Amino acid sequence: MRRLLSFLVLLLCCNASAQDRQRLAGFVQLPDAPLSSYYLEITINGTEVKGYSITDYSGGSRLKAAVRGKLSPASELYIEETGSLDGPDARNQTYCYFTAHLKLTVVSGKRRWSGPFSSRQMDGRPCSGDGFMTIMENAPPLEDPKPKPEVTRAPAPAKMRVQEDPPKKPTPPPVPKPDPAPPKDTIKAIIRPTVPKDTVKAVPKPEAPKPRPVIVIPPRKIEPVKPAAPAPIDTNNCLRSYEWKTDSVSFDIWDGWTIDGDVISLAMRGRTLLDHAKLNESKQHFSLPLARGLNILEISLHEEGFDSPNTPNMILFDGSREYSLNISGKSGETARICIFRAQ
Repeated sequence: MRRLLSFLVLLLCCNASAQDRQRLAGFVQLPDAPLSSYYLEITINGTEVKGYSITDYSGGSRLKAAVRGKLSPASELYIEETGSLDGPDARNQTYCYFTAHLKLTVVSGKRRWSGPFSSRQMDGRPCSGDGFMTIMENAPPLEDPKPKPEVTRAPAPAKMRVQEDPPKKPTPPPVPKPDPAPPKDTIKAIIRPTVPKDTVKAVPKPEAPKPRPVIVIPPRKIEPVKPAAPAPIDTNNCLRSYEWKTDSVSFDIWDGWTIDGDVISLAMRGRTLLDHAKLNESKQHFSLPLARGLNILEISLHEEGFDSPNTPNMILFDGSREYSLNISGKSGETARICIFRAQ
């Protein structure tokens, strides 16, 4: 009886340890493209891996894809994105699906998977090329931005209306009197004397005018209108682009991963907010007015600390809405956040 109970306890422990749920987050780097945030949530059952991934591309587009793969005993992880979980995209955008071979390393007691990946479209055609992926374990759950509750204000008291005198009707202008009728002509007709016939000379007929020369004007050659030149390509290389509703932006910035001495600079519209400042777990808050049109917030990455890469985290506030953004990159890179205010 005791042997049977021991066997059941051992079997339950084996099943519980065989399934492991992992949340990993980091970035992917495609050739000639800015860094993109990458989130992976998987369940490991023995050597089988299943779950989903979320890729935040530049320009605000996002892809949630199904993931399958395997985990080898030699600390190697193979993952493959098999298709979108969001259904067909109404904007008819083309996404790249990744197949990665990652290896495990431990830096400062923190487990990290990194390695190369290949990319392809859903129809099997290759994308812009191969890239590199870095993701770390124990990432927080990913949440979409939620609107803040709006504060209802009491209506302002109605102002007392003062009754005004009705406007006076304008006095019509005087009607001009018609001019008096002109007096009738009282001058009698003048009687002309009769001229004798023999003294009247015949008046010669005028010569017919000479015909004017006809000038033939050749038809004007109409040149075809050249089409307008195409609009210039956006060279801002924005990591994120937002349509802003309010006339100001507020945001918090801090080191969201290992506190290892990441150093950044922060500027907006020619104004320096941070100059080679070292980030920690304390959030630094800023609030700035926005000009109409395009406003660019630049985050320059400097020292990466002892745990690469440089990982500033941000939350941007647009009135009752907020946007979370995890940034990771190498020393010398600059992340640009483009905010467009229409009104």
